[in-house]
Amino acid sequence: MAFEPFTPVLAVIEDAIRDGTPSAIVAEASKVSMVATRRLQLVAAEADMPLLLLRRRRNRDQDPFSQPSAAWTRWRIGVASSARLEVCGCGKASWSVELARQRGGESSSLIVEGSDETGRFAVPAELGHQMAETARYAAA
Repeated sequence: MAFEPFTPVLAVIEDAIRDGTPSAIVAEASKVSMVATRRLQLVAAEADMPLLLLRRRRNRDQDPFSQPSAAWTRWRIGVASSARLEVCGCGKASWSVELARQRGGESSSLIVEGSDETGRFAVPAELGHQMAETARYAAA
C-alpha cells in the first residue's frame, strides 16, 4: 500500500512507535493529512501505544478541528480562570479540557486544576461533586 510522503516529524513518530521503546508519545505537528493520521493511528493501535498529536491554533480564525483526522478522540484544551487563594498572588493554574469527539461515545468537558501537594492534577471540589452526581444518575 502506497502512502503519501511523511514529514520528518511524522517519520520519527512512526519509527519510535515501531521501535517499542517509549511507553507513550507526545508530538506536535502543524499540518497532518487524513492519510497521515490514519497511518499513525494504525501503527499506534498495532503497538498498543498512546500517541498524542498536538495541533495548535495558529490564529484566532483557524480551528484545528476543521482538518480531517482519523484519531479515535479529539480534545480541545485551553486555560481556565484560576480559583482565588487565601493570600495575594496568582491562583492555582487551571485548564478547560473538552473531549470534542470520541468514536462511539459522547463528548464531555471539565476543569482541571494544577497539581497539589501530592503532585497530581485535581478536579475542583464543586465540579467533582457535580460529576459524581451525574455518574450516579447515569448508573441508575
